[in-house]
Amino acid sequence: MGLRDGAAETDGAALTGAEVRQVEPGSPAAEAGIQDGDLVVAIDGEQVRSAIALVGQVRERASGEQVELEVVRDGERVQVTVTLATRPDGG
Repeated sequence: MGLRDGAAETDGAALTGAEVRQVEPGSPAAEAGIQDGDLVVAIDGEQVRSAIALVGQVRERASGEQVELEVVRDGERVQVTVTLATRPDGG
């Protein structure tokens, strides 16, 4: 999954987070329904302000662990459950 810092507005509030730039087919993100353009603003209720912050949060968790992501999609907040996995290339 490709990420960059991003921002979105929802309910009149400006939010920053990790913007999804690319979802690899067959990846846990794809299987969970994460879409290009989604802005991840929280993981398990903890605010995410940047792409690096999201990567750090994911690295603190174990492969196979389920996490709840809050994303902003088309101006709406959406909850998405993702099962983390180790990338085949070790990244």
